[in-house]
Amino acid sequence: MSRFTFLGRLVQGSATENPQRVDNKTKQKKVRPNGEPDSPFYVAVAIEKNPANRFLIDGVPTYESQKELIDADARAAWPQFFGGNRPQGLAFGAHLALDCTNPKFANKVIDGDGFDENGKAYNLNDGWAGCWIVKCSTYYAPQVQEWRDDQVDARGAALPAGWFDCAKTGRKIKLGDYVSISGTCDNNKSTESPGMYMNLDLVAFEKEGERIESRSAVDVASTLGTRGGPSGASAGAVSGSTGATGGRTSTTASGGSYSGYRQPPADDDAPPPPGADDDAPPPPSGPTMSAKANGKSYQSFIDKGWTEAQLREHGYLA
Repeated sequence: MSRFTFLGRLVQGSATENPQRVDNKTKQKKVRPNGEPDSPFYVAVAIEKNPANRFLIDGVPTYESQKELIDADARAAWPQFFGGNRPQGLAFGAHLALDCTNPKFANKVIDGDGFDENGKAYNLNDGWAGCWIVKCSTYYAPQVQEWRDDQVDARGAALPAGWFDCAKTGRKIKLGDYVSISGTCDNNKSTESPGMYMNLDLVAFEKEGERIESRSAVDVASTLGTRGGPSGASAGAVSGSTGATGGRTSTTASGGSYSGYRQPPADDDAPPPPGADDDAPPPPSGPTMSAKANGKSYQSFIDKGWTEAQLREHGYLA
């Protein structure tokens, strides 16, 4: 059994929610042998195959070093399944031992450009194309942390920079964010479905990424329309965390720098429309806005510095 750490983009699952699994064939909710709901915490992270495109942090091991480590565990546990050609074009150094010959070996690391056992392309999933996908799970809630240097104690005194539980900092990790995941790799000891467990015990927020919408997500504005009222809402808006600052510096392999963890406003943080109390004239007519604009006018975006090309690129124009 070895310990692994991978840094990648969260493309499936959640570190804080564990819905009961459903059998793909019967569509029935799964239960464990002891009768309890089969509800593991599960995450899948995508790691760019091309190292030059990866988000990197000093001190976090490379994907290749960690893949080599868990491959060594798999070969030690199941020597009878190793020694053939690598499936799906796994591009690793010639010095490494040959990969698994069992096509259904559950190694939990898959080619995002490959195919599942039913022939469906994995790259149809958002964020999978051009990546290695590492899947991990656990029946115990993992630690979920982020690096902060702006925390205070109960008396308001500044705390040293360090790792803090996301439940205390207010950080909500969404699909599309970059995270480090860590845990242990162990033999599943199954004769029917041989493979390895990737037991998750830690998820660390590293950087905000472009949101990946759930396939079941519904566009609220297009479904329910807008709401009237003096302020356009029935209650005061609740503002969330603006992000966190960090004590580490990370880079992309292409040379871009990324210091700390406070992020610029996301693309979908569109400017608010003029308030009802304003004496401003109605906005001039312009291109038709999409449902993503949530009722905000074309001119309100332009006044905030958006260009029409940017509005089209980010889906705000119909």
